[in-house]
Amino acid sequence: MFDSLIKYLEINLELVKLDIKEIAAKLIVDVIKLLVIGFLISMAVIFFSIALSIWLGNISGSMTVGTSTVGALYVLGVVLLVAMRRKLRPVLEKIVAKYIPNNQKLIQELTENEKPQY
Repeated sequence: MFDSLIKYLEINLELVKLDIKEIAAKLIVDVIKLLVIGFLISMAVIFFSIALSIWLGNISGSMTVGTSTVGALYVLGVVLLVAMRRKLRPVLEKIVAKYIPNNQKLIQELTENEKPQY
C-alpha cells in the first residue's frame, strides 16, 4: 500500500511537471510573439516618423521645422499618456492579465487531472 502511494505521488508529480512545462512553453511563445509584434510596430513608427518629417520639411521648406514638428508630436503624445495614466492603467492591467496564468484556475485544472483511480 505504501509503495502504491509513493508511485501515485510520483506520477502526479510528473503530471504537474508536464503541465507546468506546457504552461511555460505557451507563455514563452506568447512573449516571443509580443516581442516580434512590438519590434515590427516600432520599425513602422520609426519609418513613418522619418517620412512625416521629410514631408513636413518639404512643405515648410525647412527640414528643421519638419523634424521639430514630429518631435513636438511625440512630446504631445507623452504628455497625453502621462495625463491619462490613471485611466489607461486598468486597460493595460487587463491586457497583461491575459498573459499571466490565473493561479486558482491552474490549481483547479491540475487537481482535476489528479483524481485517484481505485
